[in-house]
Amino acid sequence: MVLRGVRPGRLVLGALTVVTLVAASAIAVVVWAAPGPAAGVRVFQSSPSSAAGDMARTYALGLLAKLRLPARARQAQWPAQPDRLPQPVLPYWPTYGVTAQALYRAGAPMRSVWWFLTGHVPAGMQPRWAYPANGSDRFVLDVPAHLPPGIAHANLEVVIIPRGSGSLIRAEVQVVWYPPRSAAEYIRSGRYRSVTVTIPKLPDASGDATVTRTFTSRAVITQLAALLNRLPGMLPTAFNCPAMTEPLTRIPSPYRIVFTPRSRRWPTIAAAPVGCFDGGIVVGKHRQPALDFSRDKIMPVMLSRMGQRAG
Repeated sequence: MVLRGVRPGRLVLGALTVVTLVAASAIAVVVWAAPGPAAGVRVFQSSPSSAAGDMARTYALGLLAKLRLPARARQAQWPAQPDRLPQPVLPYWPTYGVTAQALYRAGAPMRSVWWFLTGHVPAGMQPRWAYPANGSDRFVLDVPAHLPPGIAHANLEVVIIPRGSGSLIRAEVQVVWYPPRSAAEYIRSGRYRSVTVTIPKLPDASGDATVTRTFTSRAVITQLAALLNRLPGMLPTAFNCPAMTEPLTRIPSPYRIVFTPRSRRWPTIAAAPVGCFDGGIVVGKHRQPALDFSRDKIMPVMLSRMGQRAG
C-alpha cells in the first residue's frame, strides 16, 4: 500500500506506518457508471471481478451516495486530465481495493463548502479529520462507524478546490476488502480430539515462563476453532513496527494453539500470531496464507479458559 495525493508537508504519519507490497497480478479495472443518478461516477477496481469485489463496489457506491452537498451543487464534467486535480490523501491498494469518484460544482466559496461538509457528516459515518492544505484546497475525511463483514477499510474523502467565486468538490470513496482464505486453514472441530494452548507468562503469574494446557472439551475445541475460522485473510501489506527488526524466529508469539486430530487421516493444525498483527495457520507441514490477527478475540477466551485474568 502506498499513499497517493500527498504533497510535501501535507501528512504526518504516526509510529505505525505502512509500506508497499505490490502484487504483480494486480489488475486495474475502470468502470463507467450508466447514465442516471450515478452519471459521471468513475469506478476503479484493482483486482479482477469476484463476489467480494462486487460487494465492495456496491458498498462504495452506497457510501458515495450518502454524501450531503450544499444547496445547488451539481454534478460536474470530469476534465480531460483528471489527475491534474488535487487528489485525496488516501492509500492506494494494489489489490483488493475499489474506488468510486465523483466531481461536483458549487456556487459557494471553498470555506463555506468546507464548513457545510464538516457540519453535515453522512448518515452512518463519523468524522476522522478535516483540514486545509497549503492554503489552496481543503480536505474532509469521514469513515463508516461500523464496517460490514468482509470489508477491511473504507473512507469517504472530499477535496474542495476553489474555482473563481465557487468551488469544485471532488468526492472519493475507497473500500478495501479482505482477500480469500485457503480452504485448508478452516478448522473442522469435529475432526479434533484436543486443543493445546500455550501462552507466555503474564505479569501477575508465577512459575514457568509459559503456561500450557490441553483441553479435550468439545465446547473449548469448537469455540477456539470458530474464532480462528472467523479471522480474515491478511491484506498484502507489511507494518513497520519494532518486531520487524528481529528475525521471525525470535519474535515472541502472544499465544500458540495446536489442534490434535482424532485420526491420522487429518492433519495437525497450529495457529499463532507473528509480528505486527500478522500470523497464520500451519496445516500438517504446510504454511497457509497469512491471516489478520489484529481484531481477534482469542486471547481473552484462552485466559478465561485457563483460569487466568486478562491484564
